[in-house]
Amino acid sequence: MIRSRINHGIHLLLVLQCLVGCSGLLPKEKTITVGAWNTFEEAQHTFDKIIPYQTSLDELKELNINPETNANISILNYSDVTGRFIAGLSIDGYVLDSGVRECIL
Repeated sequence: MIRSRINHGIHLLLVLQCLVGCSGLLPKEKTITVGAWNTFEEAQHTFDKIIPYQTSLDELKELNINPETNANISILNYSDVTGRFIAGLSIDGYVLDSGVRECIL
């Protein structure tokens, strides 16, 4: 009885040691995404400079609103936009902002 408990304990320790030892073989990576803004207020200040239907693509790039250079910016396709704005709303979009409504309807 005592011998089987000792054997069981030894096996458990060996398994734990193998698991801990294997984790040392796995690659370790720490990814930090550096964005254009350090605070929400900085981002808000930049977005406040955008004038809908008037701000050009070049002006957006000057504001660092460019998915090629800013990890915080992405281009959304139709499915992305509808998934973010229409979840739980009727598809007619009357409660949506006019810019979003024009984009999806």
